[in-house]
Amino acid sequence: MKRNLIIVLFLVVAATAGYYWFAGENTPFSKDNALYKAVPVSAPLFIEFNSMGAIPSGNLVINEMQEAGIANSWFEFLQKSDSLIQITEDLPGNLRNNPFILAFGISGRNELVPLITTKAESQNKQLAYELLIQKLYPSGSFSYTEKEYGKHTITEIAPAGGGESLFYSFANGFLLVSSKSIVIEQVLRQMSTQGILKNPYFIEVSRTTANTSISIFLNHAWINSFLANILTRSATSLTDEFGAVRRNQPAVKAEKFRDFASWSGLDLRLGNNQI
Repeated sequence: MKRNLIIVLFLVVAATAGYYWFAGENTPFSKDNALYKAVPVSAPLFIEFNSMGAIPSGNLVINEMQEAGIANSWFEFLQKSDSLIQITEDLPGNLRNNPFILAFGISGRNELVPLITTKAESQNKQLAYELLIQKLYPSGSFSYTEKEYGKHTITEIAPAGGGESLFYSFANGFLLVSSKSIVIEQVLRQMSTQGILKNPYFIEVSRTTANTSISIFLNHAWINSFLANILTRSATSLTDEFGAVRRNQPAVKAEKFRDFASWSGLDLRLGNNQI
């Protein structure tokens, strides 16, 4: 039964978004859409949170994603950041209230690479986020290395004893954080364009989303990259009531979602034990 909740949620997103698309029911679009510019254009999925407090600990959906290995360390990163801001006097408490996006870029052969982006348009906010990062990754246990990428700087944080690095960059009023530099580089290259904001189908779907705590967006053109990480391509054989043997291959069947729509979106409110 592992990952069933994620698959059901995915189906709900697609079906609900499809209803609003074909019914033509739109909610007023008044929220700030600037963050969408920093979403990788090839991201099959991204989740928009109105604040760090929008991620309830112990929620079934979040737990299932973590158990499935989807952004497990990133949800822990966000929850640890939220707790640290609350108990650290020299960290501005309003950092907890900033909207942010958890997107999934693509690297290599359908490898999902999480990317966190939030607005850091002022120098004070950039300094606050740098202080938060330094407290999460103290220099005594981690090394900091900078590299230039065009007009921007990407900083690598590497554990002193070896292990997975973290990368971050401030660019055009955004903070970008990822486990791979290549995803940040992709976003930096698209900064001179509007990214997904120039996609008319995404704009239509974004107008149906309201200012709830969490919004999920699916890019159907790239959704197979996401499904490949949660569905098996192994085939199973089933015998129907007439004795005929039918092969079932979940990943292959799920590829049909690519033709369902261009984009899908759904608003959520998550409690500890409810959606």
